[in-house]
Amino acid sequence: MKKLLILRHAQALGTAIGGSDKTRKLSPNGTADAKALGVLMAKGGLQPDAVLCSAATRTRETLGGVMDALDAAPIDYLDRLYNADYRVLMDAVQEVPSEAQVVLLVAHNPGVHQLAARLAFDDGSERVDRLSTDYAPATLTVLQCDITDWADLKEYANVVKAVHETVEYNASDRPTRWM
Repeated sequence: MKKLLILRHAQALGTAIGGSDKTRKLSPNGTADAKALGVLMAKGGLQPDAVLCSAATRTRETLGGVMDALDAAPIDYLDRLYNADYRVLMDAVQEVPSEAQVVLLVAHNPGVHQLAARLAFDDGSERVDRLSTDYAPATLTVLQCDITDWADLKEYANVVKAVHETVEYNASDRPTRWM
């Protein structure tokens, strides 16, 4: 069994004057969410042993916040993951060496949302239903994959173990943020 952790970057600021979409930074809320998610992942035993991350600033900053609470893992920053569609994201995951048991993918919508929804086995659970709606910033989907090699990852065949959203894991300090 392998685990795939699919993460949309945390909330980002708008494009700075003279900047580009790729260089957008996290907002203060996004930074807080990334750090809170890292704590949740550490407590839940979701330690990646391989990371694939878009080379965009906001994905790198999200990963940095998450990894503050986790042990170091090899990270591949890939330009091709920037605003990639689900097929590109899936190809990248399928290229991960089979030794990796837990892979964290950090990228952008709509690709990450589409990938999570397409990989999920529809068991009628509330977790799968959540993938049919939106995929807010800093949402993490945890998939259990019954494979021994990442190249064998298939659509609609993986159990959704959890869908974590910021309103759940970082609302205690600022509940009015979502009202």
